[in-house]
Amino acid sequence: GFRLNPDLGGSCLYDVGSYLFSALIDLFPNLEHEVIFSKIENDPINKIDESGISLIKFNKTNCFLEWAYNRSYQNNIEIWFEDGSLFTNKIFSKPDDYRPKLITKDKFGRSSIVEIDNPNHFDLMLEYFFNSMEDSALIDNERNRIHRLSSILDEVPV
Repeated sequence: GFRLNPDLGGSCLYDVGSYLFSALIDLFPNLEHEVIFSKIENDPINKIDESGISLIKFNKTNCFLEWAYNRSYQNNIEIWFEDGSLFTNKIFSKPDDYRPKLITKDKFGRSSIVEIDNPNHFDLMLEYFFNSMEDSALIDNERNRIHRLSSILDEVPV
């Protein structure tokens, strides 16, 4: 497959890591970013990057990202605020019958659980694509989003 083939663009950053960076630009759509630190580990056999970490700053918000091939599968996001935190599992990939839960904690560690809907992400993606065909503003927004994602990924040395 393409994942482990450098001639086909194989890259853990561009495959797995891109989801994390994409989530960041959706969480902070109008904020400038700064890549504070990045480290990439390369696979000497396949000659591709196999894991990485990055620290990205949006104003006063620090975002730590970690991605890898051949490790225990993690699929979650945790956000810390001044007065609390938010956690959810299976943020990028989930079974059809999964019921997403947001776990919120206040600044004292008291938690509560909020169940949210589980729409089919493929349906949403196709609906967005269909709507974009009729709406030039959506096309422009998506073009800008993709450009922003690619510019952040270009700042992470592979």
